[in-house]
Amino acid sequence: MNINNLKSVIDSYRDFPQEGIVFRDVLPILRNPDIFSDLIKKMSSSKVLENSDAIIAIDARGFI
Repeated sequence: MNINNLKSVIDSYRDFPQEGIVFRDVLPILRNPDIFSDLIKKMSSSKVLENSDAIIAIDARGFI
């Protein structure tokens, strides 16, 4: 996976929702099947995941 391809689809909005914050919108990754597939493959091949018994995630504001 080329990290530049991933970075190229992530939109950034400066000073949102307030000054000094850069909001990064990752939704465009889901709109690009090739990049999304590459990302999932890369994440799932991580040594951290291979050595884990469970994965716990917190959902916030509708994040996937």
